[in-house]
Parts: sequence; C-alpha cells; structure tokens
Amino acid sequence: MSSDYLLVNNLDLVVTSTKGGVHWVGNQRLPTPSTDTSLHRMLDTLNNVEQVAIDVAALDTYDILVSGNNVPKGPQLYSLTVTGQFEQRPVSECQGSVTVCPNSCSVHGRCTSEGLCECFPEYAGFDCSFASSAMKAKAPNVASSVAVGQWVFYHFDIARSGGSKDVLTLPSGVTCIQVVAATGSDLAHPEVFVSRGRMPNMATADWLNQSRRNPVSLTIRDNHSLLNGRYYVGVFGGCCNTAELTLTVTATCGPMSDSVNASGIAGIQSIEPSGTMLTAWITVISLLMAGSVVAVAAVVIRMLTTGGSIPYMPIEKSQPRTAAILT
Repeated sequence: MSSDYLLVNNLDLVVTSTKGGVHWVGNQRLPTPSTDTSLHRMLDTLNNVEQVAIDVAALDTYDILVSGNNVPKGPQLYSLTVTGQFEQRPVSECQGSVTVCPNSCSVHGRCTSEGLCECFPEYAGFDCSFASSAMKAKAPNVASSVAVGQWVFYHFDIARSGGSKDVLTLPSGVTCIQVVAATGSDLAHPEVFVSRGRMPNMATADWLNQSRRNPVSLTIRDNHSLLNGRYYVGVFGGCCNTAELTLTVTATCGPMSDSVNASGIAGIQSIEPSGTMLTAWITVISLLMAGSVVAVAAVVIRMLTTGGSIPYMPIEKSQPRTAAILT
C-alpha cells in the first residue's frame, strides 16, 4: 500500500531554543550536522515515533512543543523521553505562551494557535521564506540543481493570453501537460510535485511522482481542459547525490501508464540524512504516541540544558492532499 498518510492520528514534535530562536523538527530519526538554512523539511506523517538530536555546546533553555496536527479521534496519548545532560525546569515557568513561528512567518503567512506558520499559497517552508521562480519559455524550461534533502520551486501559467515572451505560459484549452525532470546520473533521483494555485509539498501536492527513475515523468490530464491559473512545481532531492537536472513542461503527452497504482502514487521512499555529528554531547528528545493531545492543540514543555548551535530545519504544515492523476 502506498500512502502519504499512514497515521490516523498524527502528532508533531518541534524543539525551540529560547535564546537563539532556532528550531529542530522531529521528522528525522538520525541527527544531521547541517546548519544550511535552505534545507526545507516536511512534517513526518508516516512514523509514530519522532526524534530530535541537539548538538550541546552552551547553556540554553529549550521549549518542547507537541502539536496535534491531525487528531480526528482524540485525545491522543503520547510520551516524551529526554536523554543527555539537562536540568528540568519547574512547571510554574511554563505558564506563559510560547510562539514558535520564526521570523513572523516572513510576512508571507500567519502564525496558527499551534505555533506553526500557515503560509500564503505562493510561499512555503517552516518560516514561509520559500518562493518560486518563473520557468523560461524555451525548453528546457529549467536548468538547475537540487541537493539531497533540499527543495527548489518553479511555476508556469495556463492563460488565455501570454505574458512575457520569456516566461512559460501555456494556452487555454490544453487537456494534458507533461512535466519531465531529467538528470545526468542514475545516482541522483529527484522527486516531482505539482499543485495548482499553491506551493506543493509531499502531503498536499495535487500530482506527484516519487518513483526516483531517470527521467521522472509526471502527466496531468483532464477530459475537457485544464483550469487556467498558476501551477507550481516542487523538485525534492530524494536520493542519493546532488541532481544536476533539466525540467521541461510541454502540452503534448504520451499514452497513460499502466504501472501506477489506483491512488496515483508511485510509492513512498525513506530519506536518510547524510553526514555525522562532530561534537561531544547530544541531547535526544523523542516523542512516542502513548500523555494527551486534543485535535489541533499544542503542549509546551520547557527544559534547561547545555545547548548551542542548532541546525535550522524548516518544515511545512501538512494539509489533506487532494485527488490526483499520475502517469
């Protein structure tokens, strides 16, 4: 079975440094040493155990937020474990509300009551700082690269009349669009996500192909004609090397494929973060579904530990994905 949601009830773990204002997201079992702020992480909708590893270097206070991002049947029991060198603070110090939303959502979204950014349709990321670039009119429409675990975003339009001659605009009335991402290496496997009217992610994309083949081809069809509007294409570096890729969008399509399951999803793959931790102390915070969170609610726990440099790992709030057609 292939699905973007294997959990009926889904809790999410976010850890925040109160001094530095930076965040960890509990969607990676293994620690990552990266401090690259361009990393674009997603909320984990597949596992019922989430873990954060903190490279401890200096005295700091951390807030632990457990968010009931999707709890249709609640309350959901959970447990938290913390291992490492730390001091737990009194509950009385946790009375104030803690806002997690970083950078005021970059003025490109709103901060929800759960402390997560809900981005405007044309932006993405934990702090809504990701925007898309217009595709060029001539094929290949994009020549770029994407590293493992990173995202790049582009857009094109379907409209009655074209805009700039340098920007890709397909005519009204097209019934089929094909998006092809090709790389020069069989060891680089980008994944392609497309949505109309908003930036896509793994959970909300209208159309997606995670087959990790080369090239990756995704076909969008309609029996009548595709709706006018802006279409956003997200390319994720799935595995295993940086992908030097070309991205081409055409209004001509080949025959439908028989190899895709009924849900229109090519499959789910796990992404292993690369690199090793180089410092001495690690604090690990694990969330297991076993406490109590009601739907769309958050619990904040505060602790004091010797912590310092925190890799900033943006996420994007999950929403129910829509039905799609994939070839």
